[in-house]
Amino acid sequence: MREVPLPTPGEILLHHFLEPWGMSADQLAERCSLPPDQVKGVINGTQPVTPEIDAALTGFMGLTPGFWLRGQEKYDEEMS
Repeated sequence: MREVPLPTPGEILLHHFLEPWGMSADQLAERCSLPPDQVKGVINGTQPVTPEIDAALTGFMGLTPGFWLRGQEKYDEEMS
C-alpha cells in the first residue's frame, strides 16, 4: 500500500477541475444534466462513478471517455 492514499475521483474533480474553474457542484450538475446529489456524492466519496456519470462528465469536460471510470477502478483497487 502506498504511503499517501490515492485521491478519490471526487477529490480530483473538486481540486483539479471545479475549484480552478470557479464552478460549484450544482453548476456542474446542471451543465452535465446530472442530479446534483450524484455530483456531490462523487465529490464527497459516497457515490462511485458510474458509466452514466463518466459519460456526462467526460462529454462536458472534453476528456477521453472512461477517464472517471478508470480513476474509480484504480481507487477501488487501491482500497481493497
